[in-house]
Amino acid sequence: MDWIREIDLVSKKFEETFSDFTQEEMNFKPGKKVWSIAQNIEHIILLNSSYFEYFEEIHNRNHSLPKIEDLDTKAQESVIALKPFTGRQRLKRTNTWDIWQPKKGFIDRNILRDFEESQLQFKNHIKGFEDLLLSETFIRYPGHLDLLFKLDDCIEFLIEHENRHWNQVVEIGRHSSTSNGS
Repeated sequence: MDWIREIDLVSKKFEETFSDFTQEEMNFKPGKKVWSIAQNIEHIILLNSSYFEYFEEIHNRNHSLPKIEDLDTKAQESVIALKPFTGRQRLKRTNTWDIWQPKKGFIDRNILRDFEESQLQFKNHIKGFEDLLLSETFIRYPGHLDLLFKLDDCIEFLIEHENRHWNQVVEIGRHSSTSNGS
């Protein structure tokens, strides 16, 4: 997978689809338990940026991992455990961990600009890994210290997660335009 291209595609979809939305449309919620478009975008930023410190540690070669004999097996188990909750098909839903919860109130329309900045940081981190063998480099999962991934799986997981929320916001956008009479 060409990760930079994939990240650019996600960014482009969000920008082209929602750049003309009003602040009210960006914050529209079709139900009490459903996030708005802006909240989904903020959630992506929060999740991705929670990895940035670890990306820096890996780049600086000081990322600490749990003391586990078989990192490969643990990484594979971690991917299997989380995959149903992160895929773009949205097969399973779960409660989002507090560290990745978006604001409950109104989110400024500038969230799209913040998203673009976060995507640029994400791409720059990936470019910084060019000298690493990503399939043999491990990273901890920020939400649970007992889980870890191979770095290439982590990057693919984050991109897949972005696409999952893309699918979610498209549905919300349809609700928003029908509720506003568009």
